[in-house]
Amino acid sequence: MFFVANSLMPFFMYCVLVIPSGFLVSIAGIAKSAMLLNCTLPETRGTAFALASLTDNVAKGLASFLIAVMVAGLGGRVPAFNVAFGGWILAGFLYAITAFTVGNDLKKKNDELVRAVRETPPVSDSIPSPSQELPEKSEDPEAPQPDRKTGDEHPSQQPEAVVLV
Repeated sequence: MFFVANSLMPFFMYCVLVIPSGFLVSIAGIAKSAMLLNCTLPETRGTAFALASLTDNVAKGLASFLIAVMVAGLGGRVPAFNVAFGGWILAGFLYAITAFTVGNDLKKKNDELVRAVRETPPVSDSIPSPSQELPEKSEDPEAPQPDRKTGDEHPSQQPEAVVLV
């Protein structure tokens, strides 16, 4: 880009190249988020997004340092930034490779989710149906009454919610 900016190219042509490039560059972050969301299991999704965020933030800080070292080592800003923009070529290549692996990743994740759903016991076993009879209320007003929703004999023995202020 700096080569283009330093050439004798008219400003209009420079804008025609740079503005669409800015829009295209932003697609990479969206694609990364979509791939992480679609290719990770719900149990590991938070870890995957945290790792992606960590690497993004470390790269933002490290890039400034590396550019400064390259400016000093290569003798100027133009060669340093030309080398740095070469990293976009590597990143684009790595994103392109994911086109060959994302299909298998999606299939593995979906197979794992289907297996987990099949192994999960049905929820209806723990919820009483309307046809099930609940225990009758005790005549003694001091006695703990059964919970009308679940049929538990002694709901007062269950732990109460603790509110921290």
